[in-house]
Parts: sequence; structure tokens; C-alpha cells
Amino acid sequence: QGHLDDAFKGVSHFVGEGKNAVTVGKVVVPPAERGKGIGTEFMKDVIEYGDRVGKPVALSPSGDFGGNKSKLMAWYKSLGFQPNTGGKADYSISESMVRPAQEPPKPPGIRAFHGSPHDFDKFDMSKIGTGEGAQAYGHGLYFAENEGVAKGYRDDLSAGRTSTTTPEGQATYAISNFGADGPGAPLKWLERQAASAKHPELKERYTKAAELLRENPNFSSGKMYEVNIAADPEHFLDWDKPLSEQSPKVREAFLKAQTRDDPLLAELLDMSPSGLQMQGMVPDAKGSAGFKTLADDLKSPALASKMLNDAGIPGIKYLDAGSRTAGDGSRNYVV
Repeated sequence: QGHLDDAFKGVSHFVGEGKNAVTVGKVVVPPAERGKGIGTEFMKDVIEYGDRVGKPVALSPSGDFGGNKSKLMAWYKSLGFQPNTGGKADYSISESMVRPAQEPPKPPGIRAFHGSPHDFDKFDMSKIGTGEGAQAYGHGLYFAENEGVAKGYRDDLSAGRTSTTTPEGQATYAISNFGADGPGAPLKWLERQAASAKHPELKERYTKAAELLRENPNFSSGKMYEVNIAADPEHFLDWDKPLSEQSPKVREAFLKAQTRDDPLLAELLDMSPSGLQMQGMVPDAKGSAGFKTLADDLKSPALASKMLNDAGIPGIKYLDAGSRTAGDGSRNYVV
């Protein structure tokens, strides 16, 4: 009730929440304000709340407050309400119309991929900086929008693990071909190969491969991980785009981070060419220059990433290698 009172001042209403439903007892928009969509927005707000808490919204249209009951019923039907009668009736609800709860829309997200030579259950922030690229595009966990790009990273970082001319490759071969025969089957196969091999180099390769499996039974030639980044792509700092052309959300958040949330500095600086020059950047500075300037000022890329995150920028996005020449296409994300 309190939220509705604040959001819809002047609208007389009664909305209650019970065990089985959110009930609308009354909604009366002042005569002078009718025809402006206020009643529709009010009902949408109530419906959204019902969906969020997983409860149907129930009401009984009436002409007691000056409305036409038939028109009200038609209007409520347009909002998803159904007559609470017949085989689909909910007898735990006494109201004559019900709008069933629906699953709320999923938050915007980014489907992305991560390729790694390692097999793990969760991402570990302490491993940041140990992958390909040495954090060249900012401090964080790296993901690719294009699955093929992530596979490329996996293969590059797993070099030697897929060629049977290396101990790693022999270990991978043993797991792939004999893993289904039981937990110890790949190791036993390698030990037999090492024992029977005549050539010293081949014997050494099998022996080292067997040692790898003894030390790490879960040895892997690389894994692919699919994730959903719970963030809006437009809220990421675009590495390749001029700061003046970033989304309004990013421009505002970047300025907040750059000025350390100082209101006096914020009045002096902006994302215009002159404002960027005052911040020590060229007029057409891109997101990459903005991040590097902030990181240099703080003497820490990690701290710069944290400050941007605190200001509302979840990470950095940049064109992957296959898209840079064209200037558009799929991107990688640093979170």
C-alpha cells in the first residue's frame, strides 16, 4: 500500500495481500485525471508485484464507483484477468476475476563462454592473471560471446595436451580411449605401454604420461564453460568506442569513478572533448584510454576495475580478434 500511495498520489485504492492472492478491492482515479493511463499503470504495478511473489491477482469489477461494469470486465481481460468460474476456477479465491501469476521475465543477461585447460567447479578470482593475455583488457574473469573464440583460448592454453607426441597428449589419449573401462583403466594402459615400449623416447613418454595421471587422476585436455553474465551489455565500458559515444549509464558511471564521486570535480568535468582533455586524454579518447588513465592514476588495474564496478560498470567489453578488422561483431567480456 505504501509504495502505491507514493507512486499514484490521488488515486483512491485498496490492495491487500493474503495467503493465496493479491486482492484489489478498489481503484478510483480522480475524474480530472482519467484517460491518461494512470489506472493501467496502477494495475500493471500490482500485477508485476503478484508475479514477483508468485501469487495471482484477484478482483471483482463493480459499477459502485461510477464505472461501467461490462467495460471494466473487458478492460481487465485485456490485462490478462479471467473469470473465476468453470473448470479453471480457483475456489480458494472469492473474487470474480483472477489473473494467474506468471514467471517474471528473466533479467537481461549475456550468454558467454570460457575456455580453459583446467577442469573446475567454479570460477576462482584468485586465479585472475594466470590465463591467456595477461589481463590485457582489464582486471577480471574473461568470457567470449563467440563460442569458437573461447575454444581457441582453450586449445592455445592446452597446447601439448592434444598431441600424442607429448606426455600430456598421451595422457589425454589414454583417458579418451580407455576412460570408459573404469577409473584406473587409462593409467594401467599407459603402464603396460611403458613396460613394453622398445624405443627409449617412447618409453619415457608413456612413463611421464602415467606419472601425470598418478599425480592428477582428473587430468584434462581442456574444458569449455557456458555462463550467463547477469548484466546489460550496454552497461559495460566499451574498450573500442570513444568515451563520448558510450552509453549514458557508462558515461555517468565512468565520470563518477574518475572524479572519485567528488561533486565539485563532476561539475567541471564531462565526456566532451574539452572535458576529456582536462582529464589528461585526447578529445576522441576511447574506453581503453579511459581505463588505462584511471589505472595509471590509481597505480593498479585491479583497483581501477573495482572502482568502475562500484560506480555501476560491471566490466569491460572489447571486439574479439575476428571482429577487430571489421570494427564490429562479437565481443569478449571482462567481469
